[in-house]
Amino acid sequence: MIPDDTSLRILIIEKDEDMLDLLEDEIKEIGHSVTRATGEASAILEASVRRFDVVITEVGMFGAIEPGILSSLKKFQPSASIVAMTSFGTETMIREVLRKGADYYLAKPILMETLNDFIKHLGRERMKVLGKRDSLRRRITRLKGDIE
Repeated sequence: MIPDDTSLRILIIEKDEDMLDLLEDEIKEIGHSVTRATGEASAILEASVRRFDVVITEVGMFGAIEPGILSSLKKFQPSASIVAMTSFGTETMIREVLRKGADYYLAKPILMETLNDFIKHLGRERMKVLGKRDSLRRRITRLKGDIE
């Protein structure tokens, strides 16, 4: 478990409830705060009213979350790391999700150990700026300018 001041606020968007449960349990186990969304509407609602450090979303075809949601997520969460996961990892799909706003792409199925290591990496990147302060002595928490 990691201390509260270094935990990440993570939004997980996944239509499959079993997968959502698994992801939530794994991420909470390593000490991060998780908010769940099972579709585009609930994801946009959450992203519009809360601040997240990381957004992990399923994207793809055949009933999965549409890649078009990525630009909306980026609009509401400009300083969050947007991570797209898909089972349909064609070169075209990867280009599309990165073009539409994802910062990272992970192929499904993903090993939970790999996901945990990746989230730890994102946490370390965030921690690189935690000690820095602006001219008013406020702690800077994100590289893109958000200040606590």
